[in-house]
Amino acid sequence: MPSNYLEARERYRDLLRKKARLQRELTELEADIAEALIEMQRLAEQSYINAEQETLTLADAAKLLNVSYHTVYQMAREGRIQTIRFGRTYRVPRRALRELIGRNGGSPETKAAAGVMAPARKE
Repeated sequence: MPSNYLEARERYRDLLRKKARLQRELTELEADIAEALIEMQRLAEQSYINAEQETLTLADAAKLLNVSYHTVYQMAREGRIQTIRFGRTYRVPRRALRELIGRNGGSPETKAAAGVMAPARKE
């Protein structure tokens, strides 16, 4: 504790300077946090858009599922797998394959290729 008025006044001024410095640092940190949040939101939106637009041809989906083209075509016609149709062309969203594989199982390689899980490590 200060023993006299001059020491008390000097301590008071030091504390005010420290408070001002900390307030500046807090303002800078809040700005950094706001920038990080904006970047996270931008990346999340970009990731969502990319994931939703990613599609495969029926032939590619058949290779991934290790079944024939005809099997995937029948699944699409029967509505057992979600597809997007452009005229006479079908496209299968990768998300639909993930859901199908997740429901029905599948080999680790198939799951990894569809993005359901990471590939198993070979040791």
